[in-house]
Amino acid sequence: MPAAKKKKAPAKKVVKVKVPTRRVSVTRRTSGKEKKVDVVVQTKLAVAPPPKPAAPPARPIKLEGAPLEVSRRFYETHGLNALAQALPPVVMIDELVSRARADGFHRVLVFPPPKVQKANAEVMIVQLLRAPSPALEASQQYGMPWLFDLREIVAGDVRGRPDGPYALAIADGAFPDDTRDRKSPQLEQRFQALSQCSLTVFEYMVLQRLFAEERQDHRFDQLDDAHGFPSGWQWLLDSKSTRGAMHAGWNAQKRRVEIGTSPMAYFHAKRGAHPTLVKAL
Repeated sequence: MPAAKKKKAPAKKVVKVKVPTRRVSVTRRTSGKEKKVDVVVQTKLAVAPPPKPAAPPARPIKLEGAPLEVSRRFYETHGLNALAQALPPVVMIDELVSRARADGFHRVLVFPPPKVQKANAEVMIVQLLRAPSPALEASQQYGMPWLFDLREIVAGDVRGRPDGPYALAIADGAFPDDTRDRKSPQLEQRFQALSQCSLTVFEYMVLQRLFAEERQDHRFDQLDDAHGFPSGWQWLLDSKSTRGAMHAGWNAQKRRVEIGTSPMAYFHAKRGAHPTLVKAL
């Protein structure tokens, strides 16, 4: 029998790449004479850039543990090591926690001495009011903050705080409605009658960042109603400025924190104040 013929392998298809060309007129010099000639040159093929890796999804940051543990971890993870190192090794705040819970103040944080906060004011502004946060979507990220005067903030007096470290209790929700539309001196009288304090500008910066990263929005201090929550534009009654009463808020349109001053006689329906409890450690 004749040997079976081997089947020829199918020819591989060659993909032809059409290289774009263009005709270019150039001048050549030959034997001392110039002559224009047309040449065909290849156009460089466009190469698509490699795809950029997708940014990880924003996730809320919730610190768990005792007040001292949470406070220390917050300062350390936000590059505020000087504040973390100035905290006491242990704290005795059971009495404060019990009173705070009874009065509706469910959040307790520990702060270093006011002089340490003042000495690190610039770092706090950069790390808390400017640095991007992995917990926030792009629309909630921090732009350059607006401060009326950094020197005035640092030099201003702090009222009702001990010289050393202290614990501060605050409610998780919005400030009381009866603090809205009232002058700062009226609110100071209200808090004094209830044996309560307000906030300093340094405490505000810490709380602003902490609550924003937990809630993934700026309801704590937003200038206008948003996210289903009322305005949180607030007085910082325990920081004193020679220019007037201090206030702060999140400007959603300009995507920035704003810290300014207003005359003592000023009041606004969207602005109020957070009551707090303070205990020296």
